[in-house]
Amino acid sequence: MPVRLLRASRGDLAAIRTRVTRRLGIAVERAEITIAQRARIESHVEVTHDLSRVADVDLVIDATPSDPRTRRALLATLEARMSGGAVLATASPPERLAEIAEVLRRPDQLVAIQFRGEAHDLGIELSVLPETAPGVVAAARAFCALLRHTPLEQQSQAPRVGYREWLSQPVAAE
Repeated sequence: MPVRLLRASRGDLAAIRTRVTRRLGIAVERAEITIAQRARIESHVEVTHDLSRVADVDLVIDATPSDPRTRRALLATLEARMSGGAVLATASPPERLAEIAEVLRRPDQLVAIQFRGEAHDLGIELSVLPETAPGVVAAARAFCALLRHTPLEQQSQAPRVGYREWLSQPVAAE
């Protein structure tokens, strides 16, 4: 499975590749994968700044540490460059999923995938919205299965007040 690691901001791509190599080295040391598997995995990983490289992938996982407004803008930009059937995933907390979905044209293609723990004891949480398409949920589960994990699944609840409405509410004087 080809993997593209996208760094949306400018920065050192070699540092990202070094981090991947280091994590795979730990997996080899712990006998979780072989040296040959490590080499095969590394050969499938591409690191780039080019956002258009998401056009031909089936799953995009955002793991950008950023404020909610920046993350929403990035996800909307990525969605515009993705193919129609691709799944968009974010590492955002489940309670943020509904507000992220508000800026997307296809909110039914959105899930949250959060990785917890270390490679030897990895936990995966999968959060979906009520409107998430069944095929998207199946694709996210299949991705987790490729990692040899069954995700802990939960349904994210939409906020009582929409994010846009919440932003437009006047601030109460104290």
